[in-house]
Amino acid sequence: MARISSESTPPQLLTCAFEAYGETNNIATSLRKLLKVHNATDQDTTLVLEKPDFSIQTMEAPQVEPEEVLQAIRWKLKDLIDFDVGEALIDIFDVPQPAGSSRQAMVYVVVAEKSRLQEKTLLLQENNVQLEAIDIPELTQRNIAEWLPENEKGVALLALGADHGLLTLTHQSTLYLSRQLDFGYRELDRPQDGEDDGFSMVGLSPDLQRAMDQIVLEVQRSLDYYESHFGLAPINSLIIAPLAIEVPGLVKYIESQLGVQVRLLDISTILDWQEPVDRYRQAVCWSAIGAALRNDGIKQV
Repeated sequence: MARISSESTPPQLLTCAFEAYGETNNIATSLRKLLKVHNATDQDTTLVLEKPDFSIQTMEAPQVEPEEVLQAIRWKLKDLIDFDVGEALIDIFDVPQPAGSSRQAMVYVVVAEKSRLQEKTLLLQENNVQLEAIDIPELTQRNIAEWLPENEKGVALLALGADHGLLTLTHQSTLYLSRQLDFGYRELDRPQDGEDDGFSMVGLSPDLQRAMDQIVLEVQRSLDYYESHFGLAPINSLIIAPLAIEVPGLVKYIESQLGVQVRLLDISTILDWQEPVDRYRQAVCWSAIGAALRNDGIKQV
């Protein structure tokens, strides 16, 4: 959960908290505890979806009247999703067009199954949470990128959860490309060989090097596509979101392989806050912080 006030510049992070759930307590119990501790009921709230609660894909924008766009997309989706298209909730946003391109305009299509969303929205309603909006990680990450100094020239932003990751490429606050990664920081939680400082291949275990090389490959592919497809100047900055674990040598190794500037982000460099927030809380509240940045005033996620 995150609460942000955007009444000042930079915005102020008022709350950054989480409550784990598992075998001993379910999500409803954890939610009630979190809301009670932080007095967070009866406030406008944004819900951030996670995989597998939604899918996102690109497709050609239908050549129909504006009021018919969603229906035309729904018809296209019927063979692309594994549930009844009549149960699909759909939203779209534009894919930026390359300068001077005569290609058919493209759109991002976000699809969620109605029953999955109803379970989550009902849980919030039962706890007196006022749901104002529903967001996705691709756009919450874009919101954070908007506050980075590298945003003006273009920036790649990489966030790694435990078992999955998200890479977004943003230029002047516009999301150009997103890539879901099927690996996360667990792949990096491996011992290193020898006494090396981890800044070179010599000091990395084979498993750790393979995991880092996987990141390098995905980032390089995305940077190449961005430059060739959109015709924009190359992005020369990769920002890594706060990690739940420490990975010595990660920044130096990726930087040496990609040839771009790489740094780990500390949220305190782009937001004010009432009290320090450690790296782990920044990591687990990452999407919530990004979602709270989408609104004016004081908002929670």
